[in-house]
Amino acid sequence: MRLSKEALATATLRLLALLFLATAVIGAVRNYSIVPFWDMWYGYLDFFFRVSQGGWKEWWALHNEHRIVLSRILFWMDLAWFDGTVRFLIAVNYLLVGGAFLTFRAILRERAGVLARTKPAALTSLFVFICLFSWVQYENFVWGFQSQFFLAQWLPLLAFYLLYQSTAPSPASPRQFALACIVGVLCVGTMASGVMALPLMVAFALLQRMGWRRVAALALLSVICLTAYFIDYTSPLGHGSVGQVTQLQPVRLLQYVALYLGSPFYHFLGARSLPLGQLFGLVLIVLSAAKAVQCLRHPRQHALELSLLAYLAYTGGTALGTGIGRLVFGLAQATASRYTTPALMGWMALLMLFLPSLLRSLAAWQHRIVWPLLALLLPMTVYQARATDSQRAALFEREVAALALELGVPDDDQLWRIVYNADVALQIGKKAAAANLSVFGLPSIRNARRVINSPGGALPTRACSGALTEVDAVARDPRYTRVTGWIAPAIPEDFISSVRLVNEQGVVVGYALAGERMTPPPASAGAQDGQRLRVQTYKGYLLSEFAGSPVTLAPTGAECSIRVEPPLPPAFRISPAGPSAPAVGVSLRNIVSNNGWTGTDFARARLPGLKTIGSYVDGDSDTGNLVLRLRRGAVIYYRSGPASGKQLFRVDDGKLYAGQFPVVDPWGVLVFDSPRLPEEFTLTLSDAGNGWGEWSAIALQDIP
Repeated sequence: MRLSKEALATATLRLLALLFLATAVIGAVRNYSIVPFWDMWYGYLDFFFRVSQGGWKEWWALHNEHRIVLSRILFWMDLAWFDGTVRFLIAVNYLLVGGAFLTFRAILRERAGVLARTKPAALTSLFVFICLFSWVQYENFVWGFQSQFFLAQWLPLLAFYLLYQSTAPSPASPRQFALACIVGVLCVGTMASGVMALPLMVAFALLQRMGWRRVAALALLSVICLTAYFIDYTSPLGHGSVGQVTQLQPVRLLQYVALYLGSPFYHFLGARSLPLGQLFGLVLIVLSAAKAVQCLRHPRQHALELSLLAYLAYTGGTALGTGIGRLVFGLAQATASRYTTPALMGWMALLMLFLPSLLRSLAAWQHRIVWPLLALLLPMTVYQARATDSQRAALFEREVAALALELGVPDDDQLWRIVYNADVALQIGKKAAAANLSVFGLPSIRNARRVINSPGGALPTRACSGALTEVDAVARDPRYTRVTGWIAPAIPEDFISSVRLVNEQGVVVGYALAGERMTPPPASAGAQDGQRLRVQTYKGYLLSEFAGSPVTLAPTGAECSIRVEPPLPPAFRISPAGPSAPAVGVSLRNIVSNNGWTGTDFARARLPGLKTIGSYVDGDSDTGNLVLRLRRGAVIYYRSGPASGKQLFRVDDGKLYAGQFPVVDPWGVLVFDSPRLPEEFTLTLSDAGNGWGEWSAIALQDIP
């Protein structure tokens, strides 16, 4: 039996809907980390401590420009009931997306009318489901702090829909109006954009002539909520202001708003073109405006369409407000993954506006509609596959940062991975560690500070394999050095969770976490033919006074140990840039090959007489490597982004030296004068990081 086109399309979209949901859940698992990230230190953990001490005003206090009351309730539940594991918060994120889909499906059925149970309506419903679970908004899915982003988009949609339903004369109308009012008030406790919901509801009620009582009730709620919201409001430092942006940068503000609304296509189509994203944003604006002109001629005949237009106005206002505050960070900031959630919801509302025409086209299988939709699904599906990428290496670095907080080490290079202010995180981390809350309740991290300077006890006699490969100074804490290496248990099936570093006197002088298994294992592991080694990396902290002495690695989770020697001294030393710095003697002629270092640094700096070459071409996501041929004593300027770990170097392809660069910002001078270096050698610089703050740059003599 031959399948019809509609049946085949329906089966395909059902399969894709399951695929998108499954990959989105897999992405949550792949990206899961118990370590609080960025705003969570102050807005999640410290909020919980402040409220626990009786600070009830904290529920309504500003977080930047937002009053995230509803999310704070969820934060409190996660910390009070689930010990801050964050799993509850991530699950809520997915449930909120499910709620948004159910709301859109209800709207779809009303817009479809008698076609609600046809295959074209089913196709559209599946398409909406696929879009709402798109991985393009991955930051909001996997970050436990982001429930307010979903709440701030779903609740206004629900409020407008309930208000529309209350316009129909029926016994349920008063109840639906009351529910609309309640949801409208709740919108105020999502994000700053939520304050627009009630005023837009007033406008809708006026257009629908809902009666003075209902209009007055909505107006009164608007006045009360707006007054309460702004009564002690202060703008966040470092953000733009309405007057400054609208007067000095009106065109760039329009570009930002358009790019914000078109950001999903910026990611989906893979071109990573700002003008392309802006073009799609303008399409949404123009189509919405055209529909508004049509509906406003006879507003009472287009009640549902006007409720959707109110939601689109809300989405546009969200984009405008974001642009006013964050245009100072550049246009590209509008493409952030977290901002694609309001944009996606706006596009789904636009789809509902034009649904009747779409359903007629789908019923007739008109190619001008069908094929563009199918063509869009292909890049969306390709992008969705990113959800399955392993993030274990990055998540391990976050755990090491949490270990630094447990030990009280202000390691800025490491802490940049989880927090914007190391000192604030140290204070909050100390309180959380005392309560064994969140990541500080993990067995591998809990009480690590007490282990330092304690007796190591009897060490196992069975030998592990392992090495200590890097010892790096912690700029703000001379007590500790950061150590990195690898270790393999004697029994391959064993998995190591942490490593104690024990000195010659049997005292624990360092502590590290074990992370990913290395594939392939390092050549120095010395595996014999047929021997299976399960080599894991480790990273942690060692008391500085023992950094130059042999130590014994004693892993947890494996009954073995190994004595390791300190690594070779580094291939280079770093001096601050300035008038007294040695002169750069390396020019562009020393470049052997260049794969991707065709940009500059983030600040696009220009140094007198020097040429800046960097991995920052279009953004932090750019990667690449550069090979230089140098002589011993060579001097180059170097600079990196604030995130470290994936800015790497190799001397003579790693035969003599290999490792990662520390964060160097602003410019530093690398002097390659180690006596162990040969007279002539190659230096390979690599930027393997595609995340925020991961870039590198050098400055050479501008001699082609």
